[in-house]
Amino acid sequence: MHRIYPFKRWAGPVAFVAILAAIAVLPGIGFTGARSRLWTERNPETAVPTATMPNWVEIAKTVKPAVVNITTKMAAESGPAGQRLPRQMPEEFKEFFKRFGPPQERHPMMGRGSGFIINTQGYILTNNHVVDEATEVDVKVSDR
Repeated sequence: MHRIYPFKRWAGPVAFVAILAAIAVLPGIGFTGARSRLWTERNPETAVPTATMPNWVEIAKTVKPAVVNITTKMAAESGPAGQRLPRQMPEEFKEFFKRFGPPQERHPMMGRGSGFIINTQGYILTNNHVVDEATEVDVKVSDR
């Protein structure tokens, strides 16, 4: 027969309280004794120099001609109740939903993003998800 003694039930909480009491009375660790400083006083003559922030307005005016607005059109499949099937879905699952799921509709979808002109030949740097599977890409610059 397995017997549980009542003192075993209280051993964990008693040990926890004992540890807290020991931490509270030990100097430098708990609530009594010498406390360490949270900061040190510095002489103003040896203070660390402050950095000046850049002029963000001037930076924006300088780079604005290189920023482009990208609008894309793509055809996407919609699933049940108008929900779009994820592009990353494996082809086996897409085929399953085409055969056994509700009828799929194809409707145009719009995407938007931004990018930067990175050289004089007109190459544009943007995120892949902005132009991935796009059938039409429209790029606008700040001066239209």
